[in-house]
Amino acid sequence: MLDKNEKAFEEVLERVQTNNPRYVLLSPSDIKNPLFISLSKLSFSNFGILYDDATLCKANLVDGISKWLLDKTSVKYYVHPTCARKHRVMNTACKELITVDLYDHLPLNKSCIIPKSVDLLFIQEIEQASGKINHDCKKMEQKCHRNKITLSIDTNNFAKFASEPVILPQIQTLPLTLNETDESNIPVIAFCDNFSVICIHKDGGYKFVDGWNGKSFIC
Repeated sequence: MLDKNEKAFEEVLERVQTNNPRYVLLSPSDIKNPLFISLSKLSFSNFGILYDDATLCKANLVDGISKWLLDKTSVKYYVHPTCARKHRVMNTACKELITVDLYDHLPLNKSCIIPKSVDLLFIQEIEQASGKINHDCKKMEQKCHRNKITLSIDTNNFAKFASEPVILPQIQTLPLTLNETDESNIPVIAFCDNFSVICIHKDGGYKFVDGWNGKSFIC
C-alpha cells in the first residue's frame, strides 16, 4: 500500500498520465488506498477495476510479472514491487525494533539506533501463504556506545540485515572537555543510556579509567 506522500505514489501517477496506456486495470488490496482512489478518478477510455486479488490470476499476469522481474527494461507491463512477506527485528524481550508489513513499497530501508545493552537480536521472516516463520539471530558489537541496525529489502524481495557500531563524540572527547572546563581535578562519572564511563585526573590531565570492578569500559 502506498501513501500519497511517497515518491512512489507520484511515480505511478506520472507513468499513467504520460504513457497513454491502452488499458488501465486497477486491483487494490484496499479500496480506501489513496493511490487507488486517485487513479480511479482519472479519465481513460479503456478502464477497469478488479476487486479480487490480481495475484490469483494465472498465465498472463505471471508472465508479465516474470518478464519485468528478469528485465527491468520490459515496460509493456509496470509491476509496482511490494513486500511479499512480513519482517520483524526484535530484541530478546520480543520488542519490535524494525517492522516491515505485507505490501509495503519496495525497495525500502528501515533503520534505528539501539543501546549497547541490546547484545542480541532476533530476525523473523513470516511467509504469507503458509505462515511459516524463518528465524535468525545476530550478535551486536559491544566495543561501541550504540549500534545502528538496518533492514533493507530490494525490488525482488531479497532482505538484508546490517549493523554498524556507533561511537558518540561527546563521550570520546570527554577528557578533552574536562581538561578545558574543569579545574577541580576530581574524578568524573558520565552516564549514557545504561552504561557509564569514569575519568580521573592523572599525569597532568583527565583520562578514561580502563575498567572498574572487573569490567572494561569502551570509550
